[in-house]
Amino acid sequence: MYLEFTIFATATPEQMNTKLTSRAYLVSIILLAGLLRMTLPGLSEFKADEARLYASSLNFVNTLEIPIHGISSSIGIPNFPISIWIYAIPLMIWRHPYSATMFTGLLNTGAVIICWSITKRYWNTRTAVIATMLFATSPWAIIFSRKIWAQNTLPVFVCAWALSGLIACHGRQKWPTLLHGLLIGCIPQIHFSGLALIPISLINLVLCRKEIEWKWLAIGIIISLSTAAPLAIHLTNSDWNSILGLLSNSSIPSNTESIKYYWILSTGSDIHSLTGPTNYKDFLSSIPNYSTIYWFWTTLIIIGCLSLIKSNDHLPSVAPRTLLSWLIIPLLIQYISPYDVHLHYFIVTFPVQYIIAAIGANQLFEIIRTRIVHISGWALVLASASLQVWAVVALLQFISLYNTPNGFGTPLSMTMNAVNKAQDIYTENELSEVLIIGNGNDPEVHEFPAIYDALLTQIPHRFVDWRYTNVIPRLPSIALYRQDSSQQIGYNYYQELSDKKSYFRLRQGEGTIAVAELLKPQDATIDLRQFAPPRRLANGVTILGYSPITIHGGLEWMIHWTPGNTSAADYHFFNHLYDSNGTRIGQSDAASYPAYQWKDGDRVISFFSTSVDTEVKFLKVGMYTYPDMQNIFFVDDSGKPVSSEITSIWRSN
Repeated sequence: MYLEFTIFATATPEQMNTKLTSRAYLVSIILLAGLLRMTLPGLSEFKADEARLYASSLNFVNTLEIPIHGISSSIGIPNFPISIWIYAIPLMIWRHPYSATMFTGLLNTGAVIICWSITKRYWNTRTAVIATMLFATSPWAIIFSRKIWAQNTLPVFVCAWALSGLIACHGRQKWPTLLHGLLIGCIPQIHFSGLALIPISLINLVLCRKEIEWKWLAIGIIISLSTAAPLAIHLTNSDWNSILGLLSNSSIPSNTESIKYYWILSTGSDIHSLTGPTNYKDFLSSIPNYSTIYWFWTTLIIIGCLSLIKSNDHLPSVAPRTLLSWLIIPLLIQYISPYDVHLHYFIVTFPVQYIIAAIGANQLFEIIRTRIVHISGWALVLASASLQVWAVVALLQFISLYNTPNGFGTPLSMTMNAVNKAQDIYTENELSEVLIIGNGNDPEVHEFPAIYDALLTQIPHRFVDWRYTNVIPRLPSIALYRQDSSQQIGYNYYQELSDKKSYFRLRQGEGTIAVAELLKPQDATIDLRQFAPPRRLANGVTILGYSPITIHGGLEWMIHWTPGNTSAADYHFFNHLYDSNGTRIGQSDAASYPAYQWKDGDRVISFFSTSVDTEVKFLKVGMYTYPDMQNIFFVDDSGKPVSSEITSIWRSN
């Protein structure tokens, strides 16, 4: 083994450049990159953004309705739909979240191949080996390639942009020029950080204008702009105010956080942040101190930059210019950006920092030609890459075992265990629907419903925010809910309504997911205090009564009611508490169960609470629309409006 390594380490670029040898290096690195990016797709987090993007792509595949905008971006406007179209590709073959997850890894493995092509084409095989090795083992490059996310698809397209641009600037070639024009317009549609590539292209196109096939460049740009047309139409109809709001933020601060994030992304530092603020010390204690590796990679990047700046005449100037501008301009744009900067904004730089680092390493090998230096240098490169892989593997193991609040989300495989059980029960028992019960009831806003809305697309389902509501359906159904100490609810009737439950353990400290069969959901015995009639509202809602909840230090109660016809209206309840003198001493208002989810035969239980200093004698309840605050009247048997509220004498337990 030592002999083989010595031969490898002391080989000249010319000796490495044989076809068989270079292919062997490339295949080895591709296999490593693919293993790190595509294996164990269940060990991917699947939060709200991932779920909404997956659901949108799956809906596109199932309905063939072309989406005209993507999911919302972090800056408050919709993304372009191109990411939905991209993720539809694997879902046409296999309609499963693992398909889209592995597709992300496949694209990022493709980026490693193009990185090799760029480096070998304009430098040499030794530089290509180092560049692709660093890129293949870069911790953040691996992490971002292992989940469904629009910006995680960027590296392969950015690498293709760089290679096509370099070829286009070296001799009037139409297809690379067409591709470059297409990618100039499409990459910013995948993620807005891609706008940083436009000035880089402009610089090269202007300086190499005599070499450019301008007609084919224009065709590529026009095609890319046509893919942006759907979002332009959507914004014209609805969202120009959000665009104007962004443009009005014209201040140009110096965002020093951008430098820190760029360094973190490039060197693989701070991956412990994914373990969350409460667990990162435990993770760090399980791995060596990696600061030496971070500074080793940083040093190689600096040496590479100096080498490019002082490049010899025999090296085409467009290549070093492209790399240096690709490294610097995205950082400069984020540095002066008036908006918050996030780590993933720098994915657009992958893998330029590793190509430049490899150029720096190759320059050192060229300057210092002694055998011992070459062996030591290669040993350092290989050791740093190996230790980075070790850190990533250790991280994946840690986040698969332990809860990581405010860090890495629940692994997808654990979520899928509960989803698969719900699907099996639904199919075997011919039940009516699945109630997705957790924090939030709007998949466009809340994470828990977004996740299960995406994963249960083939089964009828509704969402219940059990912090404020329990919904007991008329027909046999399934309740899916999570049990852990963080899920604070008023009451959980689903526990007593089901005799058959399956529990799926999550990570240590994260609780379980329960899948409960509600075969006779309306059999619960509930003692209600009645209101004076009439109890039916003009929107069809009927108030059945209320029941108090005994607690310490406050007052809580439940309103039991049945819904009317489905509606797009946003209804809220008001609860007014009065003392014996008729003075209002307390109030609790809250949204009702969303009217668009109402079903005939449902019994809904809404939770309310307040604090009062005086003994309560009366409870008055009513309903109104929000935000226009229009009361919904109670009606008599003939349908005539009677009152905006009904009253009951307050009786505590």
